[in-house]
Amino acid sequence: MMFGMIVTQMGQAAASADRIFEILDAKSDIVDKPNASKLPAVKGDVKFENVTFRYVGGGEPVLKNVSFEVKSGETVALLGATGSGKTSIINLLPRFYDPTEGGITIDGHDLRDVTLDSLRSQIGIVLQETTLFSGTISENIAFGKPEATHAEIESAAKAAAAHDFIMSFPDGYNTHVGERGTTLSGGQKQRVAIARALLLDPRILILDDSTPVWMSPLSRIFRKRLKLL
Repeated sequence: MMFGMIVTQMGQAAASADRIFEILDAKSDIVDKPNASKLPAVKGDVKFENVTFRYVGGGEPVLKNVSFEVKSGETVALLGATGSGKTSIINLLPRFYDPTEGGITIDGHDLRDVTLDSLRSQIGIVLQETTLFSGTISENIAFGKPEATHAEIESAAKAAAAHDFIMSFPDGYNTHVGERGTTLSGGQKQRVAIARALLLDPRILILDDSTPVWMSPLSRIFRKRLKLL
């Protein structure tokens, strides 16, 4: 009986492994150019010039001849109906995709001419779907900067208006968070994710539908850097 169960489990595990390795072996379409240069520390001046974008296999473009410019220190909100291309613009800035036509620059540097690591290291993103990992709140905030001190983690949490609710837990920053943050409310998960982004001190901070944050002390920080909502 046990051997029969093991054989069944082995078949299930093999099928799961095939799917996992398929993802691990997948190659990204967005790669560094052979002569890509490192993006220097930027102020955060973003410019879209006649950007048209359509997803692979898609029909009509999601964005068509979009042009705008945002200066460092400005706060910009992108508003529109569902499917109007707000998230597509957000995905183009860190080069998750490249525009079909037109160009995007930061401080005059074309995004296709710089390395992905140097670009994305200067951009903080809090997506609509918050992703937390099994571990402590402190570990989740420091996920992108494991060497961060407790003082730095606490400072980022305070900036994200997360410190008070964290300290309301008996274990404070050592409170264990379940997989995908199941032990926290939606708002709490979002503030932890914002603290994680702020800890990296990004020159550009992107918030995808993180509406409650505008009612927090973060609004003071937003005046200092470019932000996209």
